[in-house]
Amino acid sequence: MQYALDFATFSTVETSDFSLESDSYKKMRYIHSNYEIMYIFEGQGFMYLANECYAIRPGTLLIIPAGKYHRSFYRPGEASGRFRIRFFPKELTEEAQTALLNLKPVYHVEGTPMVDFFSVKNNLFLGVETATKPYADGVCQVILFLRDYGEDLQSDNRGNSELARVKEYIENHSEKIRTVYDLAKQVNMSVSTLQKLFRTYLKTSPADYIRMQKCLKASMLIVNGVPAIDAAEMCGFEHYSTFYRAYQKVLHHAPSEDQLY
Repeated sequence: MQYALDFATFSTVETSDFSLESDSYKKMRYIHSNYEIMYIFEGQGFMYLANECYAIRPGTLLIIPAGKYHRSFYRPGEASGRFRIRFFPKELTEEAQTALLNLKPVYHVEGTPMVDFFSVKNNLFLGVETATKPYADGVCQVILFLRDYGEDLQSDNRGNSELARVKEYIENHSEKIRTVYDLAKQVNMSVSTLQKLFRTYLKTSPADYIRMQKCLKASMLIVNGVPAIDAAEMCGFEHYSTFYRAYQKVLHHAPSEDQLY
């Protein structure tokens, strides 16, 4: 398949909402009023977005709608880096606005011109200060590229429908799952099959994925003003001490640090 982007469009891009970040600080949480395109160029981990969890790795491109709680974190001790481009739909052409509404949250763009576009070496977005028409035109190109070729670039599961089914169950019922054996029974799989599925596609274990889901749901509740002890119970933790240890292991800080009110 042939891909094409006009990189000249981006040579004079300017925007105050663009930032290049390469950090060892492993937790980021945002709810913002504009859309965001995020490209991962270093590190592996997960993105929690709109009650779903996605594996991220170099080459992952995320479309984050306005007003959606999202949180990313990376494997401990691993370097991480990402580009972020923020914009308002009204800045785009009508065609791009329509296409934006139909985009999926996650794409994997390795092997496409997107990799060159977001390359650190190219520095296409560095040193910029104000939004300009070339910037909006560039964002439109990205969106239309995903519209035209995105079907081939989707799914962190690499087309594995069984994993997608298990993930959906966990995301909807994580508070009810006590053990991996509970999960295996509910999704009609053996524990060994679950272990292999998660290790192969997500590089983690079912138990760690369930724990992560519970803690991320709890973090969203805490950020929105729910007391940590109540959030722990709502997310399926029988004892607060167990919740506290799990929260620190997954998010690398205490629940109290997420209390914004």
